[in-house]
Amino acid sequence: MSDFRRSVRAICPAGALLKSFTSIQKVMQMRLAKLLFTLALLIPATAWAQQGKIAGQVTDTATGESLPGVNVVIEGTTQGAVTDAEGFYHILNVRPGTYDLRASFIGYTASVQEGIQVSTDLTSTVNFQIQEETVGLDEVVVVAEQPIVQADVSANVANLSAQDFQDLPVAGVSEVLDLQAGIEPGMRVRGGGLNEVAFIVDGLQMRTGRHNDPMTSVSYTSLEEVQVQTGGFSAEYGNVRSGIVNVATKEPSRTEYTVDALLRFAPAQDKTFDPYHQLPSSCSYPSSVIECNTWFARPVLDPSVRLNGSGGVWDAYEARQYKPFPGWAGIISRLHDEGFDVTEADMIEYWHYMWRKSNEITMPDYDADITIGGPIPGISQHLGGLRFLASYRGSQTAYLYPQDREAYTDNTYQVKLISNVGPGMKLTAHALGTRQRGQLWHENARGTQLWTGQIPAYPWWQSEGRDVGKQIWEIDIRGDELFTDGQWPIGDVDHDMLGLQFTHTLNQNTFYEVGLQRMESNYQTRLPTLRDGSFVCSADGTGPNGESCQPYELVRVPWTDNFGRPNPGFEGHAGLVCFGGGSDVTGDGASTPYCSGEEPFGFAGIGGNILTDESTGGHWVKTRDTSSVTVYTGRFDLTSQLNRFFLFQTGAELIYSDYDMNYASINIALAGPQSGARWPWDGSPVQGAAYVQGKLEFQGMIANLGVRLDYFDPNTEWWQYGFYDGILRFDRDRLDEDLPRESVGSQIGVSPRVGISFPITTNSKLYFNYGHFRQMMDAYDVLGIQQSKAGGIDQIANPNHPLPKTVAYELGFDQNVLDLFLLRVSGYYRDNKEETRNVNFQSLGGVVNYSTKMPWHYSDTRGAEFSISKNRGRWVQGFANFTYQQRKSGNFGYSNFFENSFQMVNWLRTATDYRQSAPVAEPFARANLLVLTPQGFGPEVGGKTPLGNFRISLLGEWRQGVALTWAGDFAASIPEVRNNLRYRDYWNFDLRFTKHFAAGPTQLQLFADIDNVFNLRHLNWGGAFLERQGDDAGDYMRSLHLPEDMFDQLPEGSSKPYEWVPGNDRPGVFRDWDVAWQPIEAKATLPEAPDAGFEKGWVYAADTGTYHEWTGSAWQEVSGSKLDQVLDDKAYIDMPNHRFNTFLNPRRVTLGLRVSF
Repeated sequence: MSDFRRSVRAICPAGALLKSFTSIQKVMQMRLAKLLFTLALLIPATAWAQQGKIAGQVTDTATGESLPGVNVVIEGTTQGAVTDAEGFYHILNVRPGTYDLRASFIGYTASVQEGIQVSTDLTSTVNFQIQEETVGLDEVVVVAEQPIVQADVSANVANLSAQDFQDLPVAGVSEVLDLQAGIEPGMRVRGGGLNEVAFIVDGLQMRTGRHNDPMTSVSYTSLEEVQVQTGGFSAEYGNVRSGIVNVATKEPSRTEYTVDALLRFAPAQDKTFDPYHQLPSSCSYPSSVIECNTWFARPVLDPSVRLNGSGGVWDAYEARQYKPFPGWAGIISRLHDEGFDVTEADMIEYWHYMWRKSNEITMPDYDADITIGGPIPGISQHLGGLRFLASYRGSQTAYLYPQDREAYTDNTYQVKLISNVGPGMKLTAHALGTRQRGQLWHENARGTQLWTGQIPAYPWWQSEGRDVGKQIWEIDIRGDELFTDGQWPIGDVDHDMLGLQFTHTLNQNTFYEVGLQRMESNYQTRLPTLRDGSFVCSADGTGPNGESCQPYELVRVPWTDNFGRPNPGFEGHAGLVCFGGGSDVTGDGASTPYCSGEEPFGFAGIGGNILTDESTGGHWVKTRDTSSVTVYTGRFDLTSQLNRFFLFQTGAELIYSDYDMNYASINIALAGPQSGARWPWDGSPVQGAAYVQGKLEFQGMIANLGVRLDYFDPNTEWWQYGFYDGILRFDRDRLDEDLPRESVGSQIGVSPRVGISFPITTNSKLYFNYGHFRQMMDAYDVLGIQQSKAGGIDQIANPNHPLPKTVAYELGFDQNVLDLFLLRVSGYYRDNKEETRNVNFQSLGGVVNYSTKMPWHYSDTRGAEFSISKNRGRWVQGFANFTYQQRKSGNFGYSNFFENSFQMVNWLRTATDYRQSAPVAEPFARANLLVLTPQGFGPEVGGKTPLGNFRISLLGEWRQGVALTWAGDFAASIPEVRNNLRYRDYWNFDLRFTKHFAAGPTQLQLFADIDNVFNLRHLNWGGAFLERQGDDAGDYMRSLHLPEDMFDQLPEGSSKPYEWVPGNDRPGVFRDWDVAWQPIEAKATLPEAPDAGFEKGWVYAADTGTYHEWTGSAWQEVSGSKLDQVLDDKAYIDMPNHRFNTFLNPRRVTLGLRVSF
């Protein structure tokens, strides 16, 4: 444990612990900095290399003797080698792809091996046997086969060529990666987050600077190979802790042009099984129309209850399915008192008008992708064979509930220019940009993440920030999104990357690479379309009618006063819609209608409520962001084959980041000190690294040995303050004025890396790897600050926080089965240390109350992965993988510190956040079955075989339900009860039908993707329940017949939290909507009579295990077929109150076309 951690755990009352930690570090870091500087001078390099190697031996066919001096050349290129005295050769710096290799020697017949597959960082072994020339003997051509077990891999690596996933029912790189063993949706590798993954395209790091998330929008048609590695990273890789994705795009030809285009299109269609479209102009009850029966609508519109409320009309079971509503009578009476002449019919008309918005999806989903490559016309031959590869990828995903923007769009542009500027020299220029447009949540945080419109991957993923899980979770009790389009802010995110790479092959054994890169990210959020006459003031301080205003400020010009009357000057305005006023109902001598502006459409920042308490959303559009982050990276990499056994690499890199952050959460409609917060900060941290890496290859055994030196400097001076310093009551400007600042020390970490692969037989190998991995933190945690609108610091960063560290181990086994299948088994352990933890400090009286980051969180993930794949065969191919993993986490120290010792002691009496979580198993599996018909298969029709070249690809997924804790009430907590239930298991199947056509160089694919082909339903936990009103989820859980042993964790003799009917239900099980609900209440013993309002419910008597129904005067036992029917139909389940959000992702068909030539 570090001195820093020990010091703070001692709860030093007001010491300058950050300063102490800095001084302790400086002595060690000054010494290590000298070492780093020396290494940086002596050692060039670090690159994210995307080259492979071809190596082998040439022998005489007749004698078996090795042949020196044989020329081995990659056809169509200038790359090649000459065999040494023992007949061995190697070709370095080969881009991933498929090549033909030619061996020629005077007096011998040339031999060509076709289809040599080269992958990133791997060696493709190609041996030749050539024979002496004989009259009439032509050149020998052999089609190479990729070995099933790749001998020179000491980690779990999957190399996927474009052909490997062209028939999968997916459309993007991330979707392909999510199918690999150990990877969860969202590219979460072995329990890590997306920000722990290094995503590399053509050797350039796609990491964005704000949260370290990579930019993954890469053109699908530009792909040559995708390599994913989930462990055992060599020393050349930094800023990574969980996984590496190496994407190699196509190499454009010097002599011809190529085109590859893809289109996937899904017409506008519902994304829920029971969609909410639009409230009809009238509702008749009883009604089967979903919109008329919602939680919001029925109490307001049903004639039996709408005037005086549901009391005495609905029983207790019926009442808890709908929003409590006292009735229009009270509202009408209040309006009469205020002088409005309205009737019940007027109010029903008013409510229909306010809920007039259509939520029907009208935007299609699509992916459009095209790549064009070839020589630059007219100048290519004069500029080193100058050639280009240009790509575009555009996608649109409709939101589940349309807002001001109805869909999320992502447009990506890629350009690559390549020139062989001299012998052995290659210059490559890259440009990549993406434009993301959408809406986002009212983030009360420090970043902008757009909703991508994706359905949550699993039904229990209830609030994923970048998918519709967050959108539907926010509908809640008032249904804001259903009747207004001004609920959420609009967001734009732009990423632009420029890169330059120069590669120079010095000789057959050595080459180096220089790389420069710039990644800029810009964020902007703004108001949606404005309501009424509101406007944003222009830069010159004038409004649309010449009025004076504050530049860029929102000026509210509402047509009504939000209480039914027009504002002065807007009487008779065309935008006013009025209700009632046809006669003098109140008898005051005037006929006064109740008027409304265009609300709820648009945004005015007023946040008014309609008469039945639904909010028009004015106070939710809080996010303001005009931040910019630019990351500069420079690197130099040297690779040398010292002899045929040892490959040496070494290098260094420098990363400089420029942060200009201007983020705020501003609630225009809410006044007071809590109306907003701001995150104003900037910074320019520096990272550096140097590494040495060696790869030993001897008789099939591989040893990768390396060490990496990581350097991090926050490059800032930081305020010196005590933990409870009163100056923290003020804003950042006051800190600058009153507090001294000192330079923050740098950090250096040494990371050893080891990987060994050892052949057991010619068809199997065993591999092991071990390594330390460090990563740049979220810059906000290092340099950021949050201040409240009224002043005072809410959060402050910790620039002395050490870089989070992962120590990982992996042991694996590969086996070739029948020369058709690759069987892989691997086990891993990831130990995560010095991760951030939010720690709060509160002074006497709470005058100072802020949080900072401490390195007091730890976690680990352990697991096993099993996979089998078959990527060759004329009729059947596919794969299957199973991942079993466990995660646990814990904290050092405490999350709260109080200057008041009495408060501290009281908090410690009940604190539990220092406890370590129990390991929870999280198994999941995927499988793909690809059935092919060979070309020429089936009967001929007009000289063609229409049944040939068909592909049917079925993709299946299973995941065990998430563990959850249930103590009888979600508001209750029992320390001994943890993870006592599991959600229902998740299953899904997608299907693709593909027909391939070939006409000369032109390749054509027609396909249809069917998502959720069996139309399976999964109860969506995040959107179905009204968590903030009553206990909707609790009512559902208590209605389930859960396992009898679910509270066995309680100490012996403890009483059960509640009575329930024992059974085998699991959370997620459901009752079909067309099955009538029959409530069943569990009681310890049969009561004398049911409680008032609960007469409809049956009673299960736990002491006798029998079911009873109330006849009106007595209990009668229920048995036989009647009971069996209710139990079999799950008729007893109290379903969620948001039917339209309960089941997502119905069967969906997407049509596609791909053409290349």
